[in-house]
Order: sequence, then structure tokens, then C-alpha cells
Amino acid sequence: MNARAEEESIASITASVPSRKYSEYMMAKIFIITGDISGDLHGALLAKSLLEKEPLLQIFGVGGERMKAAGIKILFDLTRFSLVGFVEVARYIFLFRRVLYQLIVRIKEERPDVVIFINYPGFNLRVAEKIKDLPIPLIYYIGPQVWAWGKGRIKKIVSLFTKMITILPFEKAIYEKEGLSTSFVGHPLLDVVKPTESKEEIMKHFSLKEKCSLVTLLPGSRSCEVKRVLPVMVKLTRLIRKEKKETQFAILAASSLMEKEIEKILKLEKISLPVTKERKYELIKSSDLILTASGTATVEIAILERPMIILYKVSPLAYFFLKRIVKLPYIGMVNIIAKKEIVPEFIQRRANARGILPTALALLNQRKKGEEISSQLKEVKRALGSPGAAARAAKIILERL
Repeated sequence: MNARAEEESIASITASVPSRKYSEYMMAKIFIITGDISGDLHGALLAKSLLEKEPLLQIFGVGGERMKAAGIKILFDLTRFSLVGFVEVARYIFLFRRVLYQLIVRIKEERPDVVIFINYPGFNLRVAEKIKDLPIPLIYYIGPQVWAWGKGRIKKIVSLFTKMITILPFEKAIYEKEGLSTSFVGHPLLDVVKPTESKEEIMKHFSLKEKCSLVTLLPGSRSCEVKRVLPVMVKLTRLIRKEKKETQFAILAASSLMEKEIEKILKLEKISLPVTKERKYELIKSSDLILTASGTATVEIAILERPMIILYKVSPLAYFFLKRIVKLPYIGMVNIIAKKEIVPEFIQRRANARGILPTALALLNQRKKGEEISSQLKEVKRALGSPGAAARAAKIILERL
């Protein structure tokens, strides 16, 4: 390539980034660090928005397949360990420590222009502590749920981070009260949860009867969740069928790995139910009732405004500790946002099939009850902000460059 052609090529690439020289953007580096499945999704959405605005950025990260597909050079993948539970993760403590120190070395070598942390506080706060003295802005995007547990962490977060970007409306005031610059950008899932097929198409695809009630089961994204929650859900399906014979059921698996776990449990329970990880939002939107584990799924269901029941169980040891540190009256994010129980919750011992049955039948038999929940979920959805959260977060981050 001759000199003139090279100049023209560079000019075409940098046409959309007049604020910086080409060489500056070639050198601009961003690190994005997370370790769980939802963080991987949000990291991917953020990276996509960053690269759409500034295609010459170099983005490195700790994340998973979604972040990799979005154009991030993945240094370590910790998302596979998010599939285990609160207690089980202790087995991997030495692996996490090794990754921590290798990551610190890499950050010091690369000297990024900004480091972005997404949730995953157990790991991320340790990383931030190790690099806080470097002249690098540290931004927390989707911070720890300090309002639920770990309130003692707020002071530490304020001392470590340059900026907090929140996706929940009530978090802004919490951090600003402590003196940390904070922006609420809305919830990124508003851009993701968008069904593309009609109920008629979905029922046909899964060979379901459109005139019969459909109950969809979401037993969780972690192996330990599925093992504890799905057997309860299966027992409940049997009880519902005794009362409403024409009721149909489907199970949504969070991943291929969870799909295999679900099939194992169904075999042990000697029951056959359709299992899929396809057309998630379309299936939820077409359902009359959702039985779901607590987690991100409850927000997705709320965005689709479908009636749901939350049930959750953890190991007795985990529950012993969590009961002492979690001070909220609800576990479901939709109820936390609404500040009242608009969605029924059945936790630990209460998460049993016979105890849940009357609520499930009431929602299936009395349309008005389901419509009341749907109406209140519409208010929760409105509180989540407007679409474009990742793009707004990307704009804030680029301003820090």
C-alpha cells in the first residue's frame, strides 16, 4: 500500500472519531471485569456500544463467551464457576487467587485508560483494592447490592471508585449520599427482552394447544439452584394437572449445561416435560403463569408483564448465613423495586408444592388476579427507565477517556 492509499484508509477509519487522533484511539485501552453469567451479558452489551461509538478501542476483559463474541479479548473466563453455589465456590479459592494476581500484573503492564467492573463484588473489590493507587479511573457499572446485604461495603466502594453507574432507580441516592458520583442509566434488559414471534407461532412451534393454559418453569442458571428448585416445580406440575388436566408445561433451560441437568432430574422424577433454551422471551410472553427461581429472570418476566410465582431454596448452611445478613423483606427484584409483594414468593421451607398449589391455581383460574399482577409489573417496568442503558453507560465511560 502506497503512502497516499494508507492516508486515505486511516482517514476513512477515523471519520467518526474527530475528537481524538487516530494514534490515540489505537492506544486507548479499556478493561471490563466480571465473573457471572448476567455480568457477561451486560459486559457484551456495553462493549458493543463502546465499539459502535469508537471502533478503534482495545478492550480486554475477564468474562465469558458473550463478551468474547462482542469483541473483547478475554484474558480469563470465570463465568463457568458462577454455575456453582454460595458455599461450593469455596473449593476454587486458590484458583481465584491465582487469577486475581495474574490479572493485576496484566493491568499494570497494559496500563488501561479505564477499568470497568460489573457486579461480582467478591472478586472485583479485591482487584480494585490492588490497583487503586494506579492513575486509572475505576468505574463500577452495576454495583454490588449493598442495599440488600454488605452495607459495610459502601464506604469501601466510595474510597475505591471514580464513578458508579447504576441500572436500578433507587441505587443512585444510596451512593450519592456517600459522596460517590453516580449516574442511573436504566436497565440494559429493556433492549434485550424483545419477543419477535406471536403466541400462535410459538404454540405451533412447540406443538402446544393455544386454548389450554401454559405454565413455564425457569428453575435457575446454577446447578445447585436447579437441583433444589426443579423437583419442587415438578411436584407442583403434577398437583396442578390433577386439578386442571388440560394444563400444559414447558421448561426453559438457562444453558446447554443446565439443559442436561434438567433432563437428569426429570428422569429421576419419572416425568416427561418439554425442555428448551430457544425462544425464551416468546415462550414467557405466551405463558399464563411462570414458575421461576429468584434472579435476573424475574426482571425479564416483569418486562414482559407476565404473572409469576418466585420460589427459591439454598443449602441450610447458606440460608443460615444469608438470613443474618440480608435485611430485606423480599427476595424478588420486582418486589424490591415495587417496595411491596406484587409477585408471590415462596422461600426455603415455604417452597413446597402443596403450599404453592392454591396460589398457582388462583392465578390460572382467576384471570383478574393475573391481570392485577401484570398491571403492577407494568409500573415496575416503567421504573426501570427507558431502552438504551448500555449506550448511555458507554457515553459516560468514553467521557472518562
